[in-house]
Amino acid sequence: MSWVFDHSTVEHSTDLLVLLVLADHAHDDGGVAYPSVATIGRKARLGRRAVQMALRRLEDHGAIAQTSPAGEQHPATYRILGPGGAH
Repeated sequence: MSWVFDHSTVEHSTDLLVLLVLADHAHDDGGVAYPSVATIGRKARLGRRAVQMALRRLEDHGAIAQTSPAGEQHPATYRILGPGGAH
């Protein structure tokens, strides 16, 4: 989470909040995080659609990369990226 506060170039407040939730769930090295959309929404106090849009914007911005798609039993997994594609 400290890395996001200190180094992220994300400016949209909703996106930053979602990125912080992902960082809270990730390993300290920015490794894989896999909270569900519902969990992200609950922690960020956002609706499902707002979370989905923020995740899409974060991917477009290069702040996160989806490492596996969501399935019936499992949420999608994400990796937080820094400049150059890795954190």
